[in-house]
Formats: sequence, structure tokens, C-alpha cells
Amino acid sequence: MKKKNGFLLIFMLLLIVFVNAQQSYTWIGGASGSYGVAGNWSPNRSSPAKTDVLNFTSSVNVTDVPSDSVGQLLLSGAATVTLQALTGAKRTFAVGYNNPSGTDLDVPNGCKLRLLLGAATTDTILIALAHTSNTASFAGILVLDSSFTNKYGNTYSAALGTTTFSSTGGLEFRGGTLIGGSATRLIFQNGATITHASLIGSYGPSTSFTFPTASYDRVNLNINTQ
Repeated sequence: MKKKNGFLLIFMLLLIVFVNAQQSYTWIGGASGSYGVAGNWSPNRSSPAKTDVLNFTSSVNVTDVPSDSVGQLLLSGAATVTLQALTGAKRTFAVGYNNPSGTDLDVPNGCKLRLLLGAATTDTILIALAHTSNTASFAGILVLDSSFTNKYGNTYSAALGTTTFSSTGGLEFRGGTLIGGSATRLIFQNGATITHASLIGSYGPSTSFTFPTASYDRVNLNINTQ
């Protein structure tokens, strides 16, 4: 009986490992394509899971991004990745679900993660870390973009986890919101850059940038306007 129970315990442990295993997917959908098309990913992403690791190795405009949760979002190869919301409502994209180790959201030096409006002015994205233990690293640039017709744009939330902008990293603000949880959750290190790129046109300038609660290197933080 003890031997049988031992085999049962091993089986259950293996089942737990299998269920929580992360599957890695790489974008192969070209310079522009829909997030939800399984064939735009390698391997074919026909069964999306909250633990999926999404890799972008080249520049792309990803359309029709729904509310979703993933394990990791990783950029490389000097990629500029633009995420546009699925039409119909504001979408929440959570990163870091059940990721056992490593950086959950990684935008390395030379890369950009750009949040852009969808087809309508209400089609916005809120991107955030999923748990307090998650980490986001911006050695590259986060772009909060907008349009003349919607000054408020998209949102990045640092209310959970730890988001760090390193010396080569920065925020490019064109409308939207940067939410800071605390000085330990949102960190701008020595040399990081904040650029406020105003939208001047028939609809007037963009909203002013509000500095959220965060840890700033006040002496060596670069603040620019365009």
C-alpha cells in the first residue's frame, strides 16, 4: 500500500509540474499582425495559457491585443514592439503570471515597447505586472502613445512588483498614465530619461506629465521635452 501511495504521489507531483510548465512562443507574424492568430507564433499558439512566454526578436505592430495574462514578455534584437488594443474596450495585459524566476517584462537596451491606441479612441491598453514578486526591466524605452483625438491614451502600472528604468532606459510620454505604487516599486536609476513629447495640433497639446510616486535619481535623471 505504501508503494502504491508513493507512485501516486510522484504522479501527482509530475502532473503539477506539467500543468504549470511554461511554453515559449516567438513572434513570426511579420511586421504587422493580429495577436490572436495562432499562426503568427512559433510554435503555433493554438492554446494560450497564463504561463506563456512571449518573445519578440524584431520590430512589429501587434494589433487586436485582448485582455490577457502571460508568464513573460521578452524583447530582443533592437525590436520596437507596438501593442494596439482589440477594439471595443480598454484591455488589461498582465505580465508575470506564475513565472518561477527571471525578469517577467524585459525591454533591453536598443528595444522599445510602445503602447498605441487601437481602432477607436476608447481602445486603450493597461499593462501591468501581475504580482508583488514580479520584475520589469527597462534598459530600453517604454512609449506611452496617444493621438490628437485622445489625449489620455494608454497606461503602465507599477502598482505591483518592481519596475526599473536603468541608465540606458527611459519613458517617452505622449499621453496616458504612468502609475507608481511606491518608491520601491517604480525606480528611475542614474542616467534614466523621461521625455515628454507634446502633441500639438488641432486638438491642442497633450496632457501634462505627472510624476508618480517612485524612486528618482534627482541629480542624474534626464528630463526632456519635444
